[in-house]
Amino acid sequence: MGLPSLDIGNDKYWLIKLRDIFINNCKLYMKWTTLLPYCIWELWKNRNHNNINNLDNYLDIRKVIHAAWEFTFSTERNPFVEKTINVEISWIKPNKDVIKLNYDGAFSSKSKRAGLGGAFRNSKGDWIMTNAPIEDPATEA
Repeated sequence: MGLPSLDIGNDKYWLIKLRDIFINNCKLYMKWTTLLPYCIWELWKNRNHNNINNLDNYLDIRKVIHAAWEFTFSTERNPFVEKTINVEISWIKPNKDVIKLNYDGAFSSKSKRAGLGGAFRNSKGDWIMTNAPIEDPATEA
């Protein structure tokens, strides 16, 4: 995805033009509220650089966009990739007069909680009993 070129030169309305480009072209990929702080930051850095070095350099919009994309990709899901994983779920019933236990477990490293659950079913698939204790806090494995 490319943006239309934006030659700001001495244009004092460059921020409005950049906003309009983003609203018209990038609204599905990056929010204007994500880009705006980087516009202000780069403007401040450019002004200080010019003042300290007695220069009259223009703001480089590419730096603004690059910094905003870097932030977006390091803190959010990649807006260009939608990953879908299809999982086929099936249950194989046991032989007659046999009870089958299906179980699963999960652990959250953030909350340090773990859970383990199981379901007992007969050969017709009828539910017999379920157990789902939660260990709080979980000990490390």
